[in-house]
Order: sequence, then structure tokens, then C-alpha cells
Amino acid sequence: MSARITAAVLCLVVSLRVFAGHGFMNSFADVEWLPEPGCTPDSACYFIETAAEHVLLLLARWRGTALAFTLETAREKLAETSAMIKRHDERAARRASRRYLALSAAAQSAVQRTPDAARSAARETYMNATLEHVYILSVDYVDMPLGVRHAILQPVFDAAMAGYANARTALSDAEQKALFFREEEIRWSLEMTSQADAQKITNEFAGQ
Repeated sequence: MSARITAAVLCLVVSLRVFAGHGFMNSFADVEWLPEPGCTPDSACYFIETAAEHVLLLLARWRGTALAFTLETAREKLAETSAMIKRHDERAARRASRRYLALSAAAQSAVQRTPDAARSAARETYMNATLEHVYILSVDYVDMPLGVRHAILQPVFDAAMAGYANARTALSDAEQKALFFREEEIRWSLEMTSQADAQKITNEFAGQ
């Protein structure tokens, strides 16, 4: 491949990533945003809600609806995490994020327990939901206070992407290639969170 062609390809890839991040090729344009948080970890009712979730998860497993339940409840935990971070309540945010991580792990287990005939569709549901979770948090990230957001959300990003990567290994080459644009947009979004942290720190040192 000539140097000119190589340069053209690199420019195209960079352009696609920029367009994706600014909505021109946004593969998450129709994503359902997080719900309003209900009972949050700073509330006395949270213990009751958590206990109820454990019971409902057992029922969902018995009914064969564990994947749908865990993914929907995980979205609620993300909403709680985001709300607590914005209130500068690190303890409550960490509590909600731990519940998210537990539910994400439960969703992965639900995929593995799905009968062979339906496992591929279940895996796709889990993977798409996980990418959407990461995308939403990465977009919301810049509106959160610096110290709390990084401490709480970086483990969430890491665990979510690790679970996604593990599920991805079961896909065929064609299925993996079909995910290119969504994955590139996630990579771009996560890079923007790192840059937002670096810029915020720079501004604070400069007294802005």
C-alpha cells in the first residue's frame, strides 16, 4: 500500500470517529436515556428496595426473564449512580455503582443460562445494553464533579467493557465486524472522558 493510500485511509478513519462522536454517524442516536432515579442510596427506603430486587431476581430466574430484569434494573442503578455523583455524595454513588456491577454480572450469568437456541439473541441483547450504558455515562460524564466521577465511574467502565469483551469472544468474525461503528464510538466516547478529566485538572491548576 502506497504512502498516499495509507494516509487517505487514516484520514477516513479519523473522520469517521469524529463524525460519530458529533452525531453525524451516531449509532446511539435512538438510545433510551436513563430514567429518573426513584429511591436513591441516600434514602432510608433503599435497603427495602434492594431486598425487593433480590427477591424479584429470584422470581425472574424462575420465570426465565432474568436477563430482561437485570438489564432494566441495572439502568435504574446507573441513574442512581449519576444522581448521587452530581450531588457529590461519593458514598451513596459507590453503593449504587456496586449494585450496577452486581446486576451486570447477573445479566452475564443469565446469558450463559439461556438455552442454546436463544443464547445468541440473549448475548446480543446484553452486549447492546452494555454499550448503551457506557455511552450514556460517558456523555453524562462531563457534567459531573471531577473527583467523584472518576473514582466511581472508572471501575464501572472497566467492568462493563470487560464483560462486553468476554461476550464478544463468542461471536463470529462477521458478527464482530458488524459492531465496528458502535465499538469505535464507544472508544471515542471513553477517550473524551479521559480528555475531560485532563482538561478539568489543567483548568483548576490555572485557576479557571
